[in-house]
Amino acid sequence: MNQPVVFFPINQREQAVQASAEVLLALDVYKKLADIVREATDLAQRAREQGVQSEDVNQHRAHTAVLIDGLRGTGKSSVLVNMAKYLGQRDPGLEKRVHFLNPLDPTLLETTDDLFLNEIVAGLVSDEAIQAARQAGDEKANFFHEQLQRLGNTLERLESQRDLRGLDKLRAFMGNQHLAQEVHLVFKAGLDLLGKQLLVLPIDDVDTSLDRAFDNLEVIRKYLVSPYVLPVISGDLDLYNDLSWRHFHGRLLKDSNADSADAVARAKDLAQEYQRKILPLQYRIEMPEVLHYLRSPLIGFYDEDQKPVPEITMAHFYSWLEAVLNERTNGSENSYLQPPVKNMRSLAQLVGGHPAMSPENLYFRRSESGIDDPKKDPIVMLRQGAERTPQFDKKLNLIIDHDSDDELRFMHVLQDHLLETYRLGGLTIETNPTSNLYIARLGTYAEHPIFRWSPPDALLLLAGAQYNQYGLRQGPIAVTINTDDPGIMPTTLRTEFSLVAAAGRGLHPSAGVEQWLNAIKQHGNALFQQNHHAIWTTPPHA
Repeated sequence: MNQPVVFFPINQREQAVQASAEVLLALDVYKKLADIVREATDLAQRAREQGVQSEDVNQHRAHTAVLIDGLRGTGKSSVLVNMAKYLGQRDPGLEKRVHFLNPLDPTLLETTDDLFLNEIVAGLVSDEAIQAARQAGDEKANFFHEQLQRLGNTLERLESQRDLRGLDKLRAFMGNQHLAQEVHLVFKAGLDLLGKQLLVLPIDDVDTSLDRAFDNLEVIRKYLVSPYVLPVISGDLDLYNDLSWRHFHGRLLKDSNADSADAVARAKDLAQEYQRKILPLQYRIEMPEVLHYLRSPLIGFYDEDQKPVPEITMAHFYSWLEAVLNERTNGSENSYLQPPVKNMRSLAQLVGGHPAMSPENLYFRRSESGIDDPKKDPIVMLRQGAERTPQFDKKLNLIIDHDSDDELRFMHVLQDHLLETYRLGGLTIETNPTSNLYIARLGTYAEHPIFRWSPPDALLLLAGAQYNQYGLRQGPIAVTINTDDPGIMPTTLRTEFSLVAAAGRGLHPSAGVEQWLNAIKQHGNALFQQNHHAIWTTPPHA
């Protein structure tokens, strides 16, 4: 059985910031993001090596903004605030070359603020590391201050140009042409001050403030084009698309309503190309849906002491939720109730919102379901661990016992001995994969013991091999693949064979899985023909 590689804290309130990388669930997202950060860091280093040309943003202008795409509550904000923590624990060498600014929230802009760029600059200046480095008062700190002053003057002219006339207005427009250059130089001066190579600028919920969303995207398009800064934006790409095409549509029809249908099509095409420009496809990372986590056997749980809860995974938790909601239904005719876990936010609130929803308590409640006897015997929960005295939880009426490694080895030897004894006796083991999966503590079909009893790859039964570690077995035991009562487990033989086939190809890609399954079918059919007794007979013709 695969061991969990990340853990979900049971008793932690819903929050974005996490204590360690062990509880960061979206591993694939962090890995992709780390690759992009590494690429951007190398690009920034090459730009700096160009000497004088590194001062000119036009020599390096490119749109490299990363989009963390997902619906509300999928954990996008958590990725933004924990990026540095992930790199610090998984790639400390890269983390030392990069400085992560605190996430910016465009919704915090006051109604009097015309430009999101003001908040970006303020986020840079107020950064703790920047402030500490400026206290040194050395040449780099002075240069950063001077460059910041030049940028401030340019921003001031930009905001006042509406009220200017004549040459003053012309000078303001000329200053605007250099605004991206001044932003570029401020980022470079900030990196020099910190001794870093790349600034990562997380921007959270660009799309939340609907009346400003397009303007905020325009700031990213115009000014965040320096190789020294990597914008990482969280948001919903579909919502960006809606906001963008409606903006273009409004501009197209500002003075006329003619050809409005054509205008919609053109606006949507413009919006798609606009997004392709400022949010390149190769830098878009999609957040997994919550079912990706719920069905994963690689996600475990941390208890209140931040220790792993043995033998309980997120896949078990989801199975228990399904069982609580659908225990006496077969899923037919819309009788299946989907667990009401819409996103990661609702999952965190479900698990951490009430002690009764901890996996251990849920296991207890699932097991007692339908039992009305108040004097019922206690439930025994077995876990793997060192030998110790069984613990009794009076409140839950639960006995927790442990099987040591020696005990598990003994069980393994005994099972191999009995499998060989049954094989020699000509017995066949009947399997009902879906039923077995739900009743036993199995996370996936690949964990079903049919692959141990009769593996597709005969080499795995050689003495000392994976399924014959003690050399007691001389061959596979006969098996069949069947279905349970369809009123309880809504499945068919075709489905069962398909599920086992998919699991077998994943476990043994080079083995003849189809031939193995055909042999199992033939054996099952032969047993049926051998043991079937007809109840109805056709009367002879008169």
